[in-house]
Amino acid sequence: FEDAEHYEKNIEIFRNASENIFFIPDDLNMQLYEKYNDEIKQLKAEWWDKIENSKKIAKHRSELKRYRQHLREGEVTLLGLITDGGQGLATGNNGRFIGVIEGHKIAHRIRDTRPKKFFKFISSMNKKKDVSIHEQRLSEIIQSRKDAETFLDGKSERELRDLFEGLKDKYGRDIFGQGYLYRIVYPSEVADVEALSDDERVDGIETDKPHYVTYDKGDKEGNKWYLETPYYIAWTKENVKWLRKSPKARWQGYAFYFKEGFCWTDVCGDTIRCRLKDRSIYDVLSFSLFSMTEKVPDWYIVCLLNSKLLSRFKVVFLNNTVHYQINDARKTPIIVPTESELKSFRDIFERALDIKKLQFSGDLTDGKAIDRLQTIQDELDEEVDKLYGIETTTKGDH
Repeated sequence: FEDAEHYEKNIEIFRNASENIFFIPDDLNMQLYEKYNDEIKQLKAEWWDKIENSKKIAKHRSELKRYRQHLREGEVTLLGLITDGGQGLATGNNGRFIGVIEGHKIAHRIRDTRPKKFFKFISSMNKKKDVSIHEQRLSEIIQSRKDAETFLDGKSERELRDLFEGLKDKYGRDIFGQGYLYRIVYPSEVADVEALSDDERVDGIETDKPHYVTYDKGDKEGNKWYLETPYYIAWTKENVKWLRKSPKARWQGYAFYFKEGFCWTDVCGDTIRCRLKDRSIYDVLSFSLFSMTEKVPDWYIVCLLNSKLLSRFKVVFLNNTVHYQINDARKTPIIVPTESELKSFRDIFERALDIKKLQFSGDLTDGKAIDRLQTIQDELDEEVDKLYGIETTTKGDH
């Protein structure tokens, strides 16, 4: 304490801070404060009650459209003023709706764990009072995990889905473990999202057609730039109807689905990890937004949010917990780029995207991908610092 780092600043700095926060007034934080605090406060005072949630954004859509049309290069705006979207879908019963594509390592894990889960459940039958004759016979036939493997191997994937879901309906959603996924989806069952009609996107697909569509289930590994999700949701008419009406599901409405945009995972620590989002359904752990102006493309926003500078801004001025929630994002300052700046950031984004795709395909090892992405990260951080007019003395300043 005798040699503690300390700063002498006027208390009005903190009283005037946009989010009424108390922050360490070092050189980098003070640059951000002096350059952007007043503009952010002004934008929030004028617009926040019109963009603080999706319903208000929809209500003020015309007014927001006029605002976006008048944006000029170099202007500061808020992410919430130029995007739509929000928190994704909670199904209330992932096992019923979500599957994993055949061939993925998670699908192999499902094949390995299904016999174990099934045998554990069958072994518990003797303790249950309301057991059917069929299940009594199963408990007599299946005396080991090997028996369970043999029994399940004799069934098709569709029969397995019916078996597991039937038992869940009778004995409880979590009898195989909360959130356990047991469906393996074949490529032939996957719908071409681009070819779906508006009715199929809104109301679901007939079950006699390929009806599984990509499902972005969030990303615990925290991939930046791009992610190939192995998850698919059964987007049938019956399922969509249930998801809309069930109090157990969190339905956000069709307006947020099947749109390209960008997303991130809520729990991000000190570093925002943002990536491009394909046309998919996305779940509650994957916040997704969509740019509403060509002046500020989705991929450009991905670049900015992946920079050290905006991660620093998030921690210091928005939310110093491990979370980066939807309204934190909406308050993030975004600079409208020039054509030259867009070109530079487009080059950075495309190179990072190519590396991630090579990594997922196995054509590039994880180690080499990390090294190459770090080089791009350093370049990105320099470009973002320059864009925001921030001077740093070392790479560690962030």
